[in-house]
Formats: sequence, C-alpha cells, structure tokens
Amino acid sequence: SGILAMNSGSTNDGLLYLSGNWDNQASFDAGKGTIVFNGTNAQTITTFAATETFNNLRLTNNNLAGITISKNIIVNDTLSQTNNLLNLSGSNIELKGVYENTNSYFEGDAASDFVISADTDNGNIDSIYFKNDTTLNDFLIDRAGESAVLMTGLDMQNNLTITSGNVTLTAAHNYDVDGTLTNTPGTTGLILKSDASGTASLIQQTGTVEATVERYLSGNNWHFIFAPLTNIDTSVYTQTSWGRSEEHTSELQSH
Repeated sequence: SGILAMNSGSTNDGLLYLSGNWDNQASFDAGKGTIVFNGTNAQTITTFAATETFNNLRLTNNNLAGITISKNIIVNDTLSQTNNLLNLSGSNIELKGVYENTNSYFEGDAASDFVISADTDNGNIDSIYFKNDTTLNDFLIDRAGESAVLMTGLDMQNNLTITSGNVTLTAAHNYDVDGTLTNTPGTTGLILKSDASGTASLIQQTGTVEATVERYLSGNNWHFIFAPLTNIDTSVYTQTSWGRSEEHTSELQSH
C-alpha cells in the first residue's frame, strides 16, 4: 500500500501488485511485465513525462472513485478491467492490444482522446462502457477486422475517426460528433443498432457519411418503410392511381 515512487525501474517479465498510487518521476521500462492496481481506495497514475507506457495493465480496484490518470497512457499488450472505473481526467488513452472488460467503465473528459490503434498483436476489444454517457475529445479506431462497440451514449466534442475496423453504436443510446466524422471503410465502418428498446441516434456535422443503419420493426403491425429522399419532383405522383388494400378480403380498391 502507499505510493510507489520511482527514480527508474523496469518490470521485465514480472508481475507487480500496487494498492497505492503510481508516481514515476524518472523513467520506466514496461518490458513484458504486468502492473496490477488492486487497491481498495482511490488510486492515481502520475508521471513526469507526457505519456506513461505499460505492457499489461490490470485494474481490479473496485472503489467507486476508481483509478485516475493524470497523464496520457499507452497499453502495448492487454488492458484488463474488473469491477473498475478508469477516469481519463483530461488525459488520453491508447490501446495497442487486447481490451478485456468485466463490469467496468471509463469516465471521459472533453479534453481526452480514446485511441484503438493497430499493432503487431492487434487483439480483441471487449464492449466499451462510459460512465453517465460521458464526453470525449476524439475517438479513433485504426485496427482492421476489429469492432469497437460503444455500449453507452457518447458526446465527441471533436472528431470520430474510423480508419479501419468499425464502430458500433448501441440501440437506444445517443451519440454526438461535434467535429468531423471520418469513416474510411464505408458502410461496414459505422453501424447504428436497433432493437425493441429503440434505435441508436447519431447527430453529426460532417454531412453525408456512409453507414449501416438498422431499424427494428415489431411484429403483427403495419409499417411504412421508405428511403429518405431530397429534392423530390412531386409532379411524378399526379397521374398515379392510389388504392386501399383490405387485408381481410385481399381486395385493392382504386381511388
């Protein structure tokens, strides 16, 4: 317990458990090791440099205040969260490998970037939850074949960038992109889900962006389905005969 204050250090292939705070005032070589934050009180990650890089980072602190980072962090291999809150607190996080989530959340900030980047190991990304439909600055994914499923609403006050892979927006949640939405993969890169609880809502300022948009239709009801159109010449309908269908008789009456 207490604070781990380092003038220099390396975990090599080792395993380090820390129930206090991380305070790096010199240099740290992550090697192939694992750092486990397992405190019962709130914990912090501080470094003198702009960015702290970890190899494996395991967060099992279940305090309601969780773990707060005061500088940017990069996780090269695996970030694992269990019953944990990771508060970005205006700093950035970059995941280069696997993300494992068990009942855990991020808390964002209008100045924080969330980056899922490509690396030699790549790795799977579990569903991503943000506390209280949080705010970010940028969200970026650049990992072919991988999906970032955003399970809670999110307000991106700058950009949403999908270079490769895809972002899935969950049904019945609201998403905002106040800056630029870039979706390089096209219709496979951005998916808006829909189910009985509702449909994902996306408000963005870029204009025309390719996406796959689902629409849940309940059974045993009539539904009017039509593609959105603009600049329609309504004169094409003036000579059209309209009809009424009687379902119980299968008859079409002209009007």
